[in-house]
Amino acid sequence: MSIVHDFVTLQSGSDKQWGYLARPQGEGRWPGLVVIMEWWGIKAHMFDMGQRFAEAGFVALVPDLYRGKVAIVPEEAGTLRKALTNESVANDISAAARFLKRYPSCNGKAGAIGYCAGGEWVFLTAVSTKDLDTAVVYYGMHPEPLERLKDLPCPLLGIYGEEDTRITVPAKEQVQPKLKELGKTFEMYFYPGAPHAFFNDMRPQVYRPEASKDAWQKTLPFLKRYLA
Repeated sequence: MSIVHDFVTLQSGSDKQWGYLARPQGEGRWPGLVVIMEWWGIKAHMFDMGQRFAEAGFVALVPDLYRGKVAIVPEEAGTLRKALTNESVANDISAAARFLKRYPSCNGKAGAIGYCAGGEWVFLTAVSTKDLDTAVVYYGMHPEPLERLKDLPCPLLGIYGEEDTRITVPAKEQVQPKLKELGKTFEMYFYPGAPHAFFNDMRPQVYRPEASKDAWQKTLPFLKRYLA
């Protein structure tokens, strides 16, 4: 599928942020998807993900939560991440979702998907607002305290690597049972041999092709089911 892409300006409260937007070419209305970056910021992988989702039939928007800053080493990424507050993150992601719902090529629905820190931020936004029609978390921490899961208003998909024990163990042993107890609509998948960030094909040391392929094949139908 041919796509078109552009840079857009988003209003988040009294602040503004830019975003990278990609969508299918031609006339039509497609589901909206906010794509949230890893803790490094918007690097090549995130532009690529925006394009991949556009080719799959979404209006994909990658908002810049760091306002133009990108980390090269983990120490920089940690500093940038710590500068964000939970409130500012939820506001930015919600603003991006509302932008998409009003966008002429969007069908009026918008979900969000996040990777690494972005997964945590999407999870946080999902329990903090009602602006997301679905949420997909790739190896992101759950909101604290666990009781906040009762406020989840939308379907949730969780993707985790078994070797990423810091995040996967709580997801499997705490989050999954709690979501079942609360009667929430969700799916969770755990990939043996997969470390943190296993979906990032631009980091060969962690990329796991087979797990990534399966996760992608589970992600697209999930999104389309709830955003059609």
